[in-house]
Amino acid sequence: FSSRRRHTRYEFVTGVQTCALPICFPVTITGAVFSVLLAHFLMWVAYAERIDGMQFMLIIGSVGLEFFFVMSGFLIGGMLLDITDRGVSVARWKEFTIRRLLRVLPPYLVWLAVLWTFYPPASEQQFNILSFLTFTQNLAWASVGGQWFDVSWSLSVEFWFYISFGSLSLIAFKYAERVGFLVVTLLFIFIPLFARIVFHDLENWDLSIRKVVVFQLDAIAYGVLLVYVIRKYPFFLARRNCLAVIGSIAILCTVAWWWWSERQFDVRLPFNKIFILNFILLGLCMIFPWVLHIRCDNYRIIKSIEWLSDTSYAVYLVHLTVAGWCIWFLKNGHPILFVVSAIGVSLMLGWLSWHLIEKPILSRRPRVSFAKSF
Repeated sequence: FSSRRRHTRYEFVTGVQTCALPICFPVTITGAVFSVLLAHFLMWVAYAERIDGMQFMLIIGSVGLEFFFVMSGFLIGGMLLDITDRGVSVARWKEFTIRRLLRVLPPYLVWLAVLWTFYPPASEQQFNILSFLTFTQNLAWASVGGQWFDVSWSLSVEFWFYISFGSLSLIAFKYAERVGFLVVTLLFIFIPLFARIVFHDLENWDLSIRKVVVFQLDAIAYGVLLVYVIRKYPFFLARRNCLAVIGSIAILCTVAWWWWSERQFDVRLPFNKIFILNFILLGLCMIFPWVLHIRCDNYRIIKSIEWLSDTSYAVYLVHLTVAGWCIWFLKNGHPILFVVSAIGVSLMLGWLSWHLIEKPILSRRPRVSFAKSF
């Protein structure tokens, strides 16, 4: 997990050669996760202090999470394209799947056990824990747990994308090569869009559409399509500055429209329910080639960002529970102490998770040798 190993992985997954150490992926992970944390914590402060307009922060947090989905798809797509270069086989599919599941499952299962043991759902919210163990709590419906372990919805999206896209894309490549891979990618973009068109009249967009797997798989597929396009048409990297400007304008205009047309986070207009996240995803994809060239030569900055990136997964899992622990500060009129303590305790638990659970397991995963594509 050294910086040099990250550097090698970066070059082969993206096809970008560089001498300086790239920190694009740690920066993206850290920015995405902590935008969600700040959005949630500041919303708690807004409710406690009766501050209007703070739901805008949830929109910012949502953009950060969509950026994480794009980055996740970019990495997954790069790994799968490397498999196609080396030759598709059951063994390599198994290797890919095991590596991804070992990254996601251990901290998730540990925190699920902690919550179920010490903070079980209220009696009126009783449900079968099996749905959380199988990531079916929000497969095609609003989460059966309601607000209990609410952050698990995004892990369910990641899990089902690993399983379904990883399998189908490699099978398609086996029979139709790159065309098959591209067709599966496009299907994963357009099928969720079609599903949102059909079911746009569902109430509570946030719970019934945004946080449901079948409606959200396209967010990761955009990242896969992005790495496919960059590898096939590398001239997009040379135009990254122009693309970043266009993408930033697209995101700013979309967020402004979201807030102006809804005046809240949970959208109600049919057009917004169907397309609002697609415009944000397209803007993020245009920004990403520029992000790929973020690099740094300062050792301390690199290590700090990598530390935040390493701990961010567990921090994301625990942060809402930690906010509940720190609610005393809000009740006694100390909003700043609430935010500082919630972030601090979340970071501490994230550090413990990384060193005691994630790092030992990740160091024993089967290693993948990356191959250049196109």
